[in-house]
Amino acid sequence: MIHPRYAAALLTMAMSSAMAAAPTVAPPKLKPGLWQMSSPQAEAAGAQAS
Repeated sequence: MIHPRYAAALLTMAMSSAMAAAPTVAPPKLKPGLWQMSSPQAEAAGAQAS
């Protein structure tokens, strides 16, 4: 019987290799001029700098 710690290590290695082989999904391309990207952190930093 496999020790639980070894089983967890084997599972982690198997999952990491499967994730490395999986293709990455690119976000859809947006038409220029129709979208504005902002984040609350960037807006807060801009308000503090003024």
